[in-house]
Amino acid sequence: MMRSVLIPVSTAMVAVLAAATVSIGFARHENHVALERAYAMMSDADHLKVNESTLKDVLQFVSKYRGEERSSKPTGSCQPSDCMAETNVSPSFYERHT
Repeated sequence: MMRSVLIPVSTAMVAVLAAATVSIGFARHENHVALERAYAMMSDADHLKVNESTLKDVLQFVSKYRGEERSSKPTGSCQPSDCMAETNVSPSFYERHT
């Protein structure tokens, strides 16, 4: 009787441990990918200089990291005097979880 109860319990424990191991591995991979992307973004951002970089340079950076640019004016066109840009370190993570 006791043996018949222990076998399913031990099988369930192995399944839970396997699922936990896979989940931890996935989380570590996601963190590693985000970290590498952040390092690449910082390296590329070092090439941008205040009052020296052109709008084209900034928009290339935004495009490379799948960000978005917008104007605060209703026309919506990005001009050097009025352009806001936004990027995410890990856009794929945010797209899946929002």
